[in-house]
Amino acid sequence: MDLRTYGKDFDKYCIRAEKEHNVRFIRSRIHTIDPLAEGSLNLRYVKEDRKVIDEVFDMVVLSIGRAPHSGIQSMSERLGLELNHHQFIKTKDLAPVTTSREGIFVCWAMQSPKDIPQSVMEASAAAAEAARFLTCARGTRTREKKLPPEIDFSEQSPRIGVFVCNCGINIGGVADVPGDHPGCRAQQIPF
Repeated sequence: MDLRTYGKDFDKYCIRAEKEHNVRFIRSRIHTIDPLAEGSLNLRYVKEDRKVIDEVFDMVVLSIGRAPHSGIQSMSERLGLELNHHQFIKTKDLAPVTTSREGIFVCWAMQSPKDIPQSVMEASAAAAEAARFLTCARGTRTREKKLPPEIDFSEQSPRIGVFVCNCGINIGGVADVPGDHPGCRAQQIPF
């Protein structure tokens, strides 16, 4: 009956479908769909001017509006959350992830139907809001990094260690490191 293109650039998608791919959008109410002998479908619909139309199609895709999950009512009661008039979790226009109860945040289809990019954005916002409650604990469990005491090597001869790993297939698949140097894991080479 009505066409809504929710989300960024979805209007352009509909316009392209209509202009470039000959998709027709017809405001109507579908009355019946009858299968025909050759496999196509006869679609009977009523247009806005109340005229009844019969048209044959190869394929018909039916879609319905998105409704809230059946368990949202009981969950909202258990958590003490308000629902909006569509029975989704109620939020504010300028705080789309904040519920009626402090510390509980909502995203994706719990607040309203939406596309994937909007869902990802709101999930990030909900995580950021939840992280605000953790700011008082931030850094309380960190330990001070203690480094070993520095040694002055300026008066010593240079020492170089060569360590070859024989794990995996890069070196271990080409060189038999333990076989080439039996019993030797590292070797000092003086300059």
